[in-house]
Amino acid sequence: MVLTAVLACTNMTSCSEAELLKNPPLKGVKEDETVEDDLRVGESNIFESTYGRRGKIALGERQQAISMRINDFSWSVFSRMFGAKSEVNLLVSPLSLTQNIMMLGNGLKGEAQEKVKSALGVSDFEMKEINSYVYQVNNGLDNVDRCAKFRRDNALWHTNRMNVQQEFKENTSRSYKADIFPAMMNEQTKDSINWWAREKTYGRIEWMTDNLNGEDAVMTNANYFRGLWRDELSEKNIFLGEFRNESGVLEQVNMVSYHRVSLYVEGQTYQATRRSFGNAAFFMDFILPKEGVAPQEALAEFVGENEYSKKLMIVNLDFPLFTSASRVDLVQQLQDMGINGIFGENNTNSVCLFSEPIFVNSIIQKNYLSLDEKGTESATGLYAAKFDTAEEVKEEVDMTLNRPFFYAISELSTMTPLFIGYQGSVK
Repeated sequence: MVLTAVLACTNMTSCSEAELLKNPPLKGVKEDETVEDDLRVGESNIFESTYGRRGKIALGERQQAISMRINDFSWSVFSRMFGAKSEVNLLVSPLSLTQNIMMLGNGLKGEAQEKVKSALGVSDFEMKEINSYVYQVNNGLDNVDRCAKFRRDNALWHTNRMNVQQEFKENTSRSYKADIFPAMMNEQTKDSINWWAREKTYGRIEWMTDNLNGEDAVMTNANYFRGLWRDELSEKNIFLGEFRNESGVLEQVNMVSYHRVSLYVEGQTYQATRRSFGNAAFFMDFILPKEGVAPQEALAEFVGENEYSKKLMIVNLDFPLFTSASRVDLVQQLQDMGINGIFGENNTNSVCLFSEPIFVNSIIQKNYLSLDEKGTESATGLYAAKFDTAEEVKEEVDMTLNRPFFYAISELSTMTPLFIGYQGSVK
């Protein structure tokens, strides 16, 4: 029996205030209710229109340890994928990948499960502890910022003749909020999976699969993030600039000027700065390799920092507006990292999601990201209050993203990376 995992992730990093207010939140909805089911693909009624206090994801001591190791794995797998990339741009959702692997881990046994846990760096934790960590993080991501929207959805589609193991069903339903759909696994099922992806990502991932290729089961994951820049940038901040792509060719591109007091760090091979969304629970790091430095070298130094220590500086940041989309096959990278006991027909005794043994055939991730200048004006006082006062900051630095760069969108209290990308071209 064959299982395919398909991950769909989309990120819209900004939204205008006019969009927020066009469809105000529904009235009379209880605090513990969600209104996503009332939305249709393409609608933008997904925010509350006022800022709130920054939330924090509360993790216990052992959950914090799991979090740190999963974060290390996330950056490690991106680094491997970057080293093996075949396209000019790369966009990955480590959160989607790691949660899909951990969910699959609930259906593994023996050595196969231990290899997965070892690759993730959590071999000294029980699956119930890992599931508890996932549950806590997912609930936290829903609530840390009222002016950002993050949602993730999981589903398992399987042929009618197979029965899902009860323990797997209970664990994934509780911790991963996974829906399980018995299906014919035919053309109609393919259409249902693609419709599911469009609906869960508000139309940004239009399809996940062209055909089912005889799969007996498909595990799907969809992540969606959309956030308002914490401080205002308008169209007057846009100017026409040049971006020297990975091949050395100059591209005409719309750039945005951003001159604010920001967190900044500089290594031997890179510069990096941070911009926040909403109430600053979510943020975006921009990592620019220095002139003449290989991107892989700059990435290694950035990831290798024991603490991403930053200081406040007046950062004159110019960055391009861009859209990125990617489709990546993750099997080879996972095998290279030690997760190899679940792939191939010889490993059917390891994967025990169902009453019949299966093996994993492929793990595919599709991603979409759009970055622009729009945002809601967040009072300068809020920004300055967090960092004391701008008058105390005297040092100034220029940082112009006019050549290939890395970026990452993460949650602050756990430093969980939602998306990591590399932009080698903006066309």
